[in-house]
Amino acid sequence: MAVMIVFDFDKTILDCDSDNWVADGLGFTKSFEELTSTMPWNLAMDIVLGKMHSQGITIEDIADCLRKAPLIPHIASTIKTAHSLGCELRIGRIIERIKANAEEGKKKIIYLGDGKGDYFVMPRKDYPVWELISCNPSKIKAKICEWSVGEELERTLLNLVRLINFFEDHKADFNNADVVLSTALDCKFQLVALSPHEAFALPPVPL
Repeated sequence: MAVMIVFDFDKTILDCDSDNWVADGLGFTKSFEELTSTMPWNLAMDIVLGKMHSQGITIEDIADCLRKAPLIPHIASTIKTAHSLGCELRIGRIIERIKANAEEGKKKIIYLGDGKGDYFVMPRKDYPVWELISCNPSKIKAKICEWSVGEELERTLLNLVRLINFFEDHKADFNNADVVLSTALDCKFQLVALSPHEAFALPPVPL
């Protein structure tokens, strides 16, 4: 089995922007909005985090705030199921491993994201990355499988993993699987019954 799944975080795992969520939850909405109107987003967030620290807000306070953030529906059970199907969820030395596996030609990689900085193969429909791909479809060599809501993400991703597994098991050429791919992504599959936040109580993922 050789499938690596790489997730964006905001609006792909969380159903919100985590920076806004923390700023709003800890009482820094106005300060953050004023800063983002005059400087790059990341710099504004760095300044806001500095202000939080100066006012006694701790890492634990931020973590507690993030624990209350809404997850994309079905995302926790999707990750749990993908892991059970043999997909890699490790992050250590990711660049070296991607490069090495790409050279071997053995690794299938599935990307999910929403932002314009994430040029992913499973773009969230009607978000910046989807619009970017829609404007330049001929520039994308990867197969594009869009999604809108959590249930669609779950169905599309897990069926894609199952399809890759099938082609791997039968030593077939996945690059010639366009017709099978479009059919398989519409298929039903058995879901893992887990509540959103409980499902993330997984064993530590090795780095």
